[in-house]
Order: sequence, then structure tokens, then C-alpha cells
Amino acid sequence: VGLISDLHYKEDGRDGQNRINTRKALNYYKSQNADVIIFNADVSDLGGMTSYANLVADITSVYPDENNRPTMLFTGDNHEWYDVWTANNHTPVEGETWYTLQDRFCNALAEVRYGEITDANSCAVVNGYYFIGISSDGMDGAHSAYDADTVTFLTEQLAAAQTDDSTKPIFVAIHQAPPNT
Repeated sequence: VGLISDLHYKEDGRDGQNRINTRKALNYYKSQNADVIIFNADVSDLGGMTSYANLVADITSVYPDENNRPTMLFTGDNHEWYDVWTANNHTPVEGETWYTLQDRFCNALAEVRYGEITDANSCAVVNGYYFIGISSDGMDGAHSAYDADTVTFLTEQLAAAQTDDSTKPIFVAIHQAPPNT
């Protein structure tokens, strides 16, 4: 299992060292035959399409054959939703919502991302182990917020994992803890 977080790819291309480090990590996970790689949020610094395209390019340069890639889960949080999070005291910018930014995130990473393209949350069962990726649905002050659909998704996946095999650990990736936890 590989875990990568806080890459903060830039829109203006000033992320050369980040990209080098990402490829080094991916090559290491490839050499270890990782079955799963989790990108646990903040892969982009500002949530822009250029940063996502650069990450996809780096992934596909290390794993050019999609049939030989490990399962890759991505979670999104404050930096993926930056357009909304930083503007207007945490209220949506004209034409942008948490959900349009989640759609942009999902679609931009579709080539390499495991899971439904329409859902920023994902669950993969690999070698009998559950890997659940939870993305925030906004911000509650300085904390990430999670709507009822996300909480339901997580509850259902945890129950399914427990039912399948209560002796195995369940892996949950979430970038920031929910408020009051």
C-alpha cells in the first residue's frame, strides 16, 4: 500500500521538485508491487485543471499500461475545493459550488482514478481488504465538512467490510478529521 498526500501541484508549472518527488514515490511503490496507492488530498494547490493534468501525466509516465497499474484512490479536500474555500468567507464563488469542484476533480483524474466518476468518495476491495477514500463536501470554519450522503457512504462501506470479514482491518483515508472528533 502506498500513501501520498499534500503534493500541491501548481497551476503555473512551478512545481518541478514536487513532480520529481511524486515520480520517485510512484517508482518506489512500483518496485514494491504496491496493490493500492492512495492520494490523500491536496494533490493540487488550487484545484485547477493544469495541476490535475500534470499529475495524470506523471502517473502514466510511471504506469503507462493501465492494466498493470495498482488501484489508485484519490480523496479531495480544502485545496481541491480552493476556488470556493478561499473566496467570500467560505461561500461559493459565482458559478462554483463544492459539487462542481468535485466533478472537476473526478473528471480530471478519471484516467487513473478508481471509482465512480461522479463520486468524489470511493471504495475498493483489494485482496480482500477494504480501502475507503472520503472527500470533504465543504468547510465548516477551519475544518472539513461532510454531508449526509458522504456519512451514509462511509457507514455503508464500513458495514460491508465488517460483514465480509470482521477479522481484517479496514483502511479509511480522510484528509482532515471531521469537526469535534
